[in-house]
Amino acid sequence: MRFVPFNGGLGEEQREWLAKTVSRARDAGHKIVVATHVPLDHRCCSHKTVVFDSPLVLDILKNQGRGSVVAVLAGHSHSGGYFQDETGCHHLVLKAPLTHKTCFGVVEAFDDRLQVHGHGAQTSHTLWFKNTALGTCTPKL
Repeated sequence: MRFVPFNGGLGEEQREWLAKTVSRARDAGHKIVVATHVPLDHRCCSHKTVVFDSPLVLDILKNQGRGSVVAVLAGHSHSGGYFQDETGCHHLVLKAPLTHKTCFGVVEAFDDRLQVHGHGAQTSHTLWFKNTALGTCTPKL
């Protein structure tokens, strides 16, 4: 099973908005962090826990973002997960307090990385951006 009905999707109107917004941010030289309840890439969780139109959304992030999308932060998949895609974008799924009594994180944004300070069951992460002075994009999990 690829999708389940309660995950939903963005739909055409929201995908158009996302494409324009990502393009404007990229053209302005910004690094882009996408925050979403439902994950976008099955490689950080499973096929059953991503938005219905995830292939179309990921194409927008890749083609319109052109390397400017540095992270996608999501929830929904209670056990959490992580994957770094071919563009260097980090897909981090935060664990759910519904299934983990104490579980939350604080995210700090820097020019070269995101620092996720995990509390309780949520693990901490350093998500280095691709093409930084440090020359790495490998997270410390």
